[in-house]
Amino acid sequence: MIAQSTEHPNARLLNTLTKMSDQINKLLGQMRDRVLADAAAMKGTRDRLSLADFEPFVHHLYDTESLPMLGMGFLPHPDVLPNFSVRWWYNSGAAATAESPLRALAVGNQPQAMDFYDTLSTEWWQNAANSSDPVVSGPFVDISGTNAYVVTFSQAVRFDDELLGVVAADVTVATLQALCQNTLLDLPRPTSVVNHEGMVIATNAGTLLGSVVDMATLDEDHQTPVPGTSWLLVTG
Repeated sequence: MIAQSTEHPNARLLNTLTKMSDQINKLLGQMRDRVLADAAAMKGTRDRLSLADFEPFVHHLYDTESLPMLGMGFLPHPDVLPNFSVRWWYNSGAAATAESPLRALAVGNQPQAMDFYDTLSTEWWQNAANSSDPVVSGPFVDISGTNAYVVTFSQAVRFDDELLGVVAADVTVATLQALCQNTLLDLPRPTSVVNHEGMVIATNAGTLLGSVVDMATLDEDHQTPVPGTSWLLVTG
């Protein structure tokens, strides 16, 4: 006879989300360390930063992880590394192949560029730049052209106390909903995973998908922090 788990669904869901967060934060740490190793070889000259093997490194990380991510990479600080391009790759769905599963994100990091993307003004950049730890931001629509609704995990890359840029990874809200779905169905309705503003990330109530929970109406005993994130598990 197979033993049945006695763990409460609430605890199972928190454990699932914490494990996922730890997994992604580990990826951020690996990318950050690779950038820092290249920075250490600059010998004080910013223009020496090349990240020559960063693309195959990121592709390997993407291919070996069980959690499907939309994309990940390194985005340089445009004032610190003005001549260094974005190193970000994403899964474009139908265009992906076994030999080349990721596509490079083509954006400029200087205001005069036609394809300029103002990373410094984004929530995920600001959150990372103001923290010494990995952070998670969103959900919002990604900029890669997939129109996916995503959350972004990000971490600052600092060398000699200078912010070189940010490493980040996107996960779609649809992926998170699928990851949580079975456990959510065992919980009272409505139960949702939300960010600090009440934006719904995963839920067992169809009417709440893509909406916002009014946090002011919920008692504190109906809110449980999700370890390793800024999310809350809320009921009601």
